[in-house]
Amino acid sequence: MTTVGTTYGTGVGLSGGGVQLAQGTYTINYTWQADASGDGTVLSELTSAYLVLGGVEVAGSRIKATTATAANTEGQVANEVTVTVPAGGQWLSLYNGARAATHSSSLAGITGSINVTRVG
Repeated sequence: MTTVGTTYGTGVGLSGGGVQLAQGTYTINYTWQADASGDGTVLSELTSAYLVLGGVEVAGSRIKATTATAANTEGQVANEVTVTVPAGGQWLSLYNGARAATHSSSLAGITGSINVTRVG
């Protein structure tokens, strides 16, 4: 797995696939794209993802979608949530959902993104 990221400003750090957030309120925009495992039939591939903050799943962050076609289609899901980080800061991470995800060399691969904006 390759993790690449860029941070701008202060109070946010990136390490080991997670984002360290300082105390404050943040809007988190995130996406996940993968070829989820299915049985090869229409609507059998479920792409899903969720956020974890401080070791706890962020309420309302779990997103999912089924592919409209048969196998070897990479579905994409996206969402926005607002989180409040307590004193001392916490780590934020993006995780694959309930189904295993694979990568076909003819497709884009498993990709995820997290965009963090401090709002308070």
